[in-house]
Amino acid sequence: DSHVAIGASFAYKVNRNKEGGFEFVKTWAKSFPIQTGILNWDDESNTLAIGLDDGSISFFKHQNNSNYTAFDDLCEMKPHKARVMGIAFDVHTGYVYSCSSDKTFIMSDINYQSSVNEVARDSVGFTNLIFDNPNDRIFLTNENGEVYVYLTNTNPPTEAIDIQTSSKGSIRGLHIDYKKFLLF
Repeated sequence: DSHVAIGASFAYKVNRNKEGGFEFVKTWAKSFPIQTGILNWDDESNTLAIGLDDGSISFFKHQNNSNYTAFDDLCEMKPHKARVMGIAFDVHTGYVYSCSSDKTFIMSDINYQSSVNEVARDSVGFTNLIFDNPNDRIFLTNENGEVYVYLTNTNPPTEAIDIQTSSKGSIRGLHIDYKKFLLF
């Protein structure tokens, strides 16, 4: 409650209380002068990526033995000109995939932050990004109700299919159930 900022990201430790409910204890906070829009956590590398409304992405790495109370600033890149709507990070290649309301799908390299490759440009803004790393695919949604599937086993990623859903509006959420092969 005492933390006031235009944009912020928080880490909480969740514990069970005596009544059987949950207690949230803030362990880390980072303020930004710009509104935060999206985040992505990579379990394997303990890396947090935060997308901002100005098109930039900030990366933080959990400090070992800190119990998630401390993160190191890795870098900040600005691949977009407007709000970042989706982020995915491939720890094995160092590639960062991001989409934005600026109508672009970008592939960047975290090791060479000046390396930014525009993979696709759409007539409307992108709204969400899901990285299916085991199957080398990225699913993108846009403001016109479309779902794009890109293959990430090529460099740059190549479009496999463009699906127009029955919705002509913005698709903000996307979930894939890999066991039942359902797309929500």
